[in-house]
Amino acid sequence: MSKNSYTQLELLDIMQRYNSIDRQTIKNNLQIVKEVHRFQNADIVNDFGYKEEKLKGWFNRSNPVVPIFEDALRMAVHYGFDIIELIGKKEGENMLKIFHLSDMMEDEVLDRTIKLLKLGHNKFKYDNNETIIFRSEDHDEISKYLGISMNHATTLKEYIENFDGGGYLQINHHIQIGQSECIEKMQESFEKYEDQIWKAENFRVEILKIIQEQAYKVFLDLIKDGFEIINNGNFKWE
Repeated sequence: MSKNSYTQLELLDIMQRYNSIDRQTIKNNLQIVKEVHRFQNADIVNDFGYKEEKLKGWFNRSNPVVPIFEDALRMAVHYGFDIIELIGKKEGENMLKIFHLSDMMEDEVLDRTIKLLKLGHNKFKYDNNETIIFRSEDHDEISKYLGISMNHATTLKEYIENFDGGGYLQINHHIQIGQSECIEKMQESFEKYEDQIWKAENFRVEILKIIQEQAYKVFLDLIKDGFEIINNGNFKWE
């Protein structure tokens, strides 16, 4: 259950962000919230008396309708999630970042820095591959501890894009699922995985695992698209 509470000014800011953010973002996050907090459309109908047609609009990707802010806030209170989960953090707000030790670092500095990394620190995770993950709010503290500039650190999202090696999974002669599709699917629910990646024993291995898991979701999307085309009955035989 969310323990967050907001002042009137903060709530007004959240409402303005909610009403101006891309509708698809809200739809994606609402689906994630349902999965994480374990409630279904039927629960929403029973608990609030909304019509099923209304909810179908909320969860249909092709329908631009989303819950009005009052409905979203009511669900957040009732099901115990933070309303921020529907709109995401502000850009740059406590996001996970990746820093890779520069190849241009002098050997002496590199050796000293790696020794510090191996000692460990509660503000960052080291993957033994000259790469660390940390929260943006801790940037200055970590930079001071290591005694190096970390200005070329990248966001976790940017780092994950580098995992696309152009590979693909061949399902049969006609269907294949590319790494790029799996990464794109992962990015749709990015905030859902941030905490999982941060808590993992090895964040790089965890990212690879999550990307592979997306193949199942991409395949299901293909099946759903196929059913929708067939059910509409307006397709043509090739």
